[in-house]
Amino acid sequence: MTIITSATGNQIAKVFYDPDCPQLKFSPGSEFLVSQQPVQELQSLALVIGGLEAEPTKAVIRVLPLLPKNDPVARQSQNFSSTSHHWCMMDIDSLQ
Repeated sequence: MTIITSATGNQIAKVFYDPDCPQLKFSPGSEFLVSQQPVQELQSLALVIGGLEAEPTKAVIRVLPLLPKNDPVARQSQNFSSTSHHWCMMDIDSLQ
């Protein structure tokens, strides 16, 4: 799984603490650090995504990085590969 982190510390995700809260404005920035997290099954997926829950400066993207992970990169098509790889997007608001 590819994860980007704002190189400037800007929030990438909008965070809401209350359903009655107005939508927040944010500026994700233009440069990101890229990392890969291995995901083999649902438990490891849950660990990776759970680790991002409180990290508004990080987000999952569906592409693979082409450049070294230690240098900030712009989120532009020439820096990432859209090579086919397995991934699954889930939107779960509540589990019981």
